[in-house]
Amino acid sequence: MKRFRVSENLDFEEIVAKFNTLQEVVDYCYSRKDISPSYLNVECLEDDIKIDCDELLGAFEDGECPMDLQFF
Repeated sequence: MKRFRVSENLDFEEIVAKFNTLQEVVDYCYSRKDISPSYLNVECLEDDIKIDCDELLGAFEDGECPMDLQFF
């Protein structure tokens, strides 16, 4: 089972991607030029934390490199 899931809706009914690492999630979010990051949501199944992709990308752009969503 992958640790992180990415969804295009807040209820996570339609998962568009699954990843093992947060760096993979970030790379995927940057690759989705067809959709605004604010429409993507990230969930960590291990820690039961959900955030929107804008928050995640903002942290990486500020020089942070969190390994999990507990940073948020």
